[in-house]
Amino acid sequence: MSAERDTIIEIKNLIKIYRKGHIEVTALRGINLEVKKGDMLAILGSSGSGKTTLLNVIGGISISSAGTTKVNQQEISTLSESQLAKYRRESIGFVWQIANLLPDLNIIDNVRLTMFAAGKFKRGEVNDRAKKLLDDVSIIHRAKHRIFQISGGELQRASIAIALANDPQILLADEPTGELDSETSQNIVDMLRMLNEKYGKTMLIVTHNPTVAKQCKRQLTIKDGVILKQPLKSGIEHIDIDNEGYLKIPEELMSMFANKRVRVIQTRDNEIKLTTEV
Repeated sequence: MSAERDTIIEIKNLIKIYRKGHIEVTALRGINLEVKKGDMLAILGSSGSGKTTLLNVIGGISISSAGTTKVNQQEISTLSESQLAKYRRESIGFVWQIANLLPDLNIIDNVRLTMFAAGKFKRGEVNDRAKKLLDDVSIIHRAKHRIFQISGGELQRASIAIALANDPQILLADEPTGELDSETSQNIVDMLRMLNEKYGKTMLIVTHNPTVAKQCKRQLTIKDGVILKQPLKSGIEHIDIDNEGYLKIPEELMSMFANKRVRVIQTRDNEIKLTTEV
């Protein structure tokens, strides 16, 4: 498989500006990102950092202000409203922090409804597939229950089954453990990893929890609408720049240069390299 065909998401110079009256808020500032098929990517960041906006752009909920966002080599910002609806319905599965199941339906009917809406399955397949998905997330015994009859962890498991019901290429999860206790959160992460390995679904998981992020195959951090550099080999997350433009280099990294003069080099790729002067 070629590198191009192996890439499912390719984002270049993505900018997203929200306009509220005469006020403009830049949520994403020149994002560049490539995601391979079958990846499980954690997106870390504090509230307001731009991580949910990035998911919304990839999911076709929000359209970028500039730059390109390609999914399977298709530029999604050029799609019409009907094409975007089809894209979301067939290619994307969403898991939200607060589950959005229909309260008037039981769990398995919520799964079935999503499958019918996708229009990808024969009527005879729907029931068997719904049961299989609920079994995959270990709540088949809750199939006939409604949302007020199950726990928060079970509700989130149901949400994941529903997100997978349309057999999406990409699963987007926005703080899927945000409302759960630590033990239940761990169970949800373990289940997502199992599903990622079993079905090979590409997963992007937004979280503010480093413990959750470390269990994904890959992690990145967004701060003020910009992706910070990938973790260094020493395990240090990133090097910050303070408000006056000075590098804030962690003591752990500086100790590696023990009493040597350090030279800072900025490469053409906008990377920062530290070397010792000879």
